[in-house]
Amino acid sequence: MKKIVLFIFALSLFGCTTGKRLIEAEDIIGKWKEVQGRATKNSPLKDISTNCEDNSSNGSIFIFNSDGTFLLKSICPDKQPEEKGKWVYHNNILSLTQNISDLNQGDFTDYNAKYSVSNEGNNKIKLYVLSSQVDGNIHDDFDRGSYIILEKQ
Repeated sequence: MKKIVLFIFALSLFGCTTGKRLIEAEDIIGKWKEVQGRATKNSPLKDISTNCEDNSSNGSIFIFNSDGTFLLKSICPDKQPEEKGKWVYHNNILSLTQNISDLNQGDFTDYNAKYSVSNEGNNKIKLYVLSSQVDGNIHDDFDRGSYIILEKQ
């Protein structure tokens, strides 16, 4: 009996922990810069270029506010207009919802994306794309393998 108790105790000490801390909703709040990304599971992880002079940057800044709103803008100030939306974080799933206007057409597009969130250490998180929804049409992106790495600023 003692051996069983000691074995269970040892398992609890050396269990299945990876050393990575779980992400809480409070951890999401703040300013985050996109530093790396992968478009598909077969594509390489790429660093995000931040050279605004050659117009090659495609990275974004995410600002998650404590009131559940967020702001998305380009790393380069003149690259794209700012986008606003709402965020919800529950059970390691980050949901972003936006009502984006098409400035050329005057139409609005409802956009909702869901990401699995994991701690990458060194003030970085990984947002792994699970699904996106545009005007009610669901795009299941779970098997694409795309994700971005954000670094807290």
